[in-house]
Formats: sequence, C-alpha cells, structure tokens
Amino acid sequence: MTTMKEVAERTGVSVSTVSLVLNDRDEGRVKPAIAEQVRATAKRLGYRPNPLARSLRTSKTRILGFISEGIAATPYAGGIILGAQDAASKLGYMLLTVNTDGNSDEAREIATLKRYGVDGFLYAKMSNRFTDVPKPLHDYPLVLVDATDRTGRYASIEPDETLIGYDATKRLIDACAWYVYENAARRGLVVGRDVSVVGVDNHRVFAETLEPQLTTVELPHYEMGYWATRKLVSLIEGREPDDDEPETTAPLPPLDASIPAKIHCTLIDKQSVAQR
Repeated sequence: MTTMKEVAERTGVSVSTVSLVLNDRDEGRVKPAIAEQVRATAKRLGYRPNPLARSLRTSKTRILGFISEGIAATPYAGGIILGAQDAASKLGYMLLTVNTDGNSDEAREIATLKRYGVDGFLYAKMSNRFTDVPKPLHDYPLVLVDATDRTGRYASIEPDETLIGYDATKRLIDACAWYVYENAARRGLVVGRDVSVVGVDNHRVFAETLEPQLTTVELPHYEMGYWATRKLVSLIEGREPDDDEPETTAPLPPLDASIPAKIHCTLIDKQSVAQR
C-alpha cells in the first residue's frame, strides 16, 4: 500500500506538502505546479487514502446512508442503487444501503446508520411521489431520490413526467403494454402497422419480449441514483465534485438545478409505432 511518505520521496517534497495536496487543503499554500505533480505521482503509484485516519482528522467518515422504502424489492432498485454506488465510489465514499417498509423499522434503520457515523443520507421512494422526510433526518445533509419533500426544503431528483407524456404523444403524432397487444390481435390489428403503442419505463420483460418490440420511454433510475449521490457529496463538502460525469442514457441536470431537479427521459424507439 502506497503511503504519503513514498509519494513525497518520489515527488521531492515534504510529507506535509503531500498531506495538504491529497487532503485538498493546498490552495494558497502549495504552488499549483507542485500540487499537480503530487497528484500525478500519487495517481501513478496507486495511492489510496486511509479512511479511518481521514475520519479521525476531519470528523467525516466518507460514508453515505441510502434508505430505500420498498424499491430494493423491485426490478427498478438495481439501477438507482448502482448509480448511487458508482458515484460514491468515484468520489471516494462508501454507500451503506438499508431497505425499510416505511413504518416501524425505518427509525431503527436510520438510527443504525447514524451509529456508523454517516455524513449524509439518500432517501429513495417508489413511483415519484410526495413524501414527509422523517424527523431523524432533518439535521443531516439529505437528497431525495424519485420523491419530493412536501416542504421543498430538501434537494431531490425525479423523472420529468411532463416531458415523458409530451415525448410519447409526439412520437405517436409524428408517426400518423400487454393488454393493448392482446386486444389488437383479437381485432385483427397489427401493432406497428394498424395501431401504435408507446410504453413507459422500458421494463425489459415487456419492451424486449413483446412482438413487435415496444417503443418506450426509459425511466432514469441509474441517473437518479448517480445525480443524487453527487448532489449529496456537494452538500457535505460545500463544493461541486470535480469528477467527470459518466456517459448516461439520459443527460444529468446540473447540481444547482431548481428543486426538484428533473431528468429528461430518453425515448427508445422500436417497432410498435406505425411508420408513415
């Protein structure tokens, strides 16, 4: 494991200089060219900070708590949690995830995460709805995922449902669900020729197994998880993360977007819409 001392020796500077740079306290104290050299050397040597040492020094654990009400038991949870985990890892944080039923066990799980010393919380719901933030979370940095706080106090991220309806309707207009397919077949109609169908959520069971394949608007689960984590880290650290944003299906809104931040979902065109 590479140490600060090794980085200092390779760079030709003191250990204290390396410490300032690698703890992002170099501005105005270390020349930019030297700081850049220290970071490049640390990266080349594979330096990784000691989380325990850092937490003792800064009173920050770099641990985030992810509270999921029900979504961990759905097909959609994977994307949200994966996005949050990827962003946390990239930014040097650990993500602890718990799933609750929204009732009696929620307070217990929040208390458990607090005992781990988390720096902030992600609070995720199902189906993009208004919610009341639990009182034990009020004094922590907090970002809501696929939900909106009734008071408008907390940052949140959700799909832009207005644009979902607009994009789906526009796609049908420009061209001129299992139940629809079945009824079309009963009436001798061919989906994609005689009738057009557009779905929402890009659920693979439907979107990829129906014949013809279903044109659908993809809900941005991964993107919501990723954005929410970056936003939470920005609240904890008091600055915008300097990482590079990942390539995503739907573009991420800026971190200073109005509350709630909305993601313009991507329309995935397949064969269920009739062509002119």
